[in-house]
Amino acid sequence: MQYTTTYRRASTVAAVAGLWQVFLAALQREETKPAPKPWLFRGMLAQPLIFRDGLLTLREVVAARFYRPDLWRLLDPVVTTEEEWVRLECFSSCAGVYTRVDLRPDVFESGDLGGEGTTNVEFGADFAAQLSRLRPGRESAFEVSEECVALAGETGTAVERKVDLPERWLRGFLQVQAIQRASEPRFELAAGPARQLLSALPGTGAPVYATAAGQVLANPGRAAALGVGGLHRLKLLCRMAPHVQRLQVWAVADHAPSFWVADLGAARVTMGLSSATNQGFSGDGEALRSARRELDEVLVACARHLLGSGRRFTTAELAEELDVPAATAGQLVDLFSEQGLLGYDLPEGRFYPRALPYVTRTGFVAQPRDVNARRLLAAGRAEVEAVTPVAGGRQLVGWVKGDTATYRVKVTVDPEGTILDGDCTCRWILDHGMQRGPCKHILALRLAGDEHGE
Repeated sequence: MQYTTTYRRASTVAAVAGLWQVFLAALQREETKPAPKPWLFRGMLAQPLIFRDGLLTLREVVAARFYRPDLWRLLDPVVTTEEEWVRLECFSSCAGVYTRVDLRPDVFESGDLGGEGTTNVEFGADFAAQLSRLRPGRESAFEVSEECVALAGETGTAVERKVDLPERWLRGFLQVQAIQRASEPRFELAAGPARQLLSALPGTGAPVYATAAGQVLANPGRAAALGVGGLHRLKLLCRMAPHVQRLQVWAVADHAPSFWVADLGAARVTMGLSSATNQGFSGDGEALRSARRELDEVLVACARHLLGSGRRFTTAELAEELDVPAATAGQLVDLFSEQGLLGYDLPEGRFYPRALPYVTRTGFVAQPRDVNARRLLAAGRAEVEAVTPVAGGRQLVGWVKGDTATYRVKVTVDPEGTILDGDCTCRWILDHGMQRGPCKHILALRLAGDEHGE
């Protein structure tokens, strides 16, 4: 027989007037909880045009493929309900464009949050047709449950059922949040210049610059500008142009991944572009810089409890709450992001729960480069030759025997094991540098450095 008890507060041991005193918590009386509602969210639309254009933009993103356009396409956004937001997010079929539509309560005339949760549905032709018929003055209702999403209007109802989430989307979610954390604000455009920029976007992948004046130039000269590979992909945001009140731009560097946040008043659209049209977010590796060591099970359980409370937090707040170093908190958010359990709100700089119900992993296993690095280490193919103290940490130099050759490898790590910089003679680093994250050989040498000691 199992008996579960709850307490009003935690028991404590404290020193009072020079004596150790024990305070035992009293039992919490059982309170009757309301029956769970059959929906996560339901509400009548107050801003049908913003809702329509936002969801149709998502559908256009998941249908888009800028690299190898002859291959298959996916049509399945992820929907997350929270106390203040309904969030819908997706990747393009080539995984090079990430988009999230955040709907504020103002989008709905009357909204009822049945519970915080996440589902993954397909936006098919019937649902798109129902969206296209939304107009001001016509009553329409939107409902999200764990099994489906429904849109009902005067012309009928369209229902989309839950589908499986692609494995590479989990990898993409992790990399997107890690790259956003490393991004810096570049410039902000008011409504007029933002719409001017969207209307001036090229139709091809020619290398161009976006400027703080809302221009698109082949050569920026002295203008404050951001170099973006494949800027034409931002045309997917053009449907939202009439609603844009301001456009904020973040990036890690020129010709690196960039993020474009369109404030629509009642909603917000975040669109991320990978560093090039032939490179998807699922293949990037910014999050692989973290130590990614095995984490204490009790610590992971405590962090999961915080996620279950529905709180939004920064990495610093998580570190303070759990009394752990910032680097450990970074590993925790990377772990949960890789499992699809956390999203990242770039303008607010906070993580939010995204509780995908079918993710049950307990460790870092979704990133192939990480898996391959641990395979090389286990086979004894990573050798540390020298360890040198440097500003902010230490540098490891050595050799790693890969699958086709032996490579000279250098990696600089901070005291917590986070990779600050690295170099390798392999093709990946020769082609991309560290722009798309460390290669498996750099990761293997860092792991060997853990075994080597300080």
